[in-house]
Amino acid sequence: MTQPRDLTDSLIDSLEDRILALEEAIADPAAAECLGRSLRESAQRYAYAGPTFRERRTEAVRTEWLARVQRGNGGRDDQGR
Repeated sequence: MTQPRDLTDSLIDSLEDRILALEEAIADPAAAECLGRSLRESAQRYAYAGPTFRERRTEAVRTEWLARVQRGNGGRDDQGR
């Protein structure tokens, strides 16, 4: 069973990974293009969450993190992020 502390650590790790992706996008135009594409695709998948990008991305981040936790890899995606 996952402990609350493990979930908190997982959420913090996920946030750190998202911040690093933003930093990479700022430093590298190719990474920015890739990140932008990924964010737009994610927002489109969660169109039911609301009319704004923010509502859709909030739902996407929450749902994708919960799916990773349920798969048992502590909120990390398949690439270890």
